[in-house]
Amino acid sequence: MNQRPHPSRADVMDVVTRSLRTIVAGQGRAVWLQESTSLTGTDTAVLDSLGMVMALVEVEQALQAAYGERIVVAGNDALFEDDGALATVGSFVDRICRLIESETA
Repeated sequence: MNQRPHPSRADVMDVVTRSLRTIVAGQGRAVWLQESTSLTGTDTAVLDSLGMVMALVEVEQALQAAYGERIVVAGNDALFEDDGALATVGSFVDRICRLIESETA
């Protein structure tokens, strides 16, 4: 069996931004995403709570499709240990990268 390489941070950023754009577009909006873009908890946040749940599931499925291994994002309590993990695109990507490292170590 051919093992695909683990995603780099840039790969995870690409998956996250594509997933977020899909979710936001489904709400009839467009958004410019960068590392500092607020995801939740502010007036300028791009997602409400339902959108965040959708993003967690979408990212998990996209990572599995692209890298052939199940990386638990939505059901992982470690994601929520840090209040700031879901604050911005960059902090979300960093947390996912740490989850990948811990699950594949």
